[in-house]
Amino acid sequence: MNLCDGYPAFGLNGQDDYVTLEATNPEKIPFASSWMRFLFGFFYVIIPHGIVLMFYMIPAMLLMYFAWLVIAITGKYPKPWHDYMVGIARWSLRVNFFMNFMNHEYPPFSGKMTDAERNEGSGSAVPASDDLLDS
Repeated sequence: MNLCDGYPAFGLNGQDDYVTLEATNPEKIPFASSWMRFLFGFFYVIIPHGIVLMFYMIPAMLLMYFAWLVIAITGKYPKPWHDYMVGIARWSLRVNFFMNFMNHEYPPFSGKMTDAERNEGSGSAVPASDDLLDS
């Protein structure tokens, strides 16, 4: 999505200065029955978040290509575009973590960084600094 500058790190132990992902293994998985997991996920998460995210992802896909062109010409990522793309990535990762039972807090309908993420450091797999815009 062109959110970071530089060549990505590969492998399981790859380190990146701008992007981190922290996930804990949950001690107890709710809804042990696979049928209950399907019903819970479909009605409680996929329908509301999926529909809203779909309408946000359509312009995000177009914006990704326009941003590449702007970066190639000017050398800078426009800040509003960068914030929009980071928000979409953060939101979709929260939904994926919740659906895979890696997080038990219902994901908010927003791509903004929460207070808990701000206090814990990164807490998200997308960059939060404005330093990336000029690189």
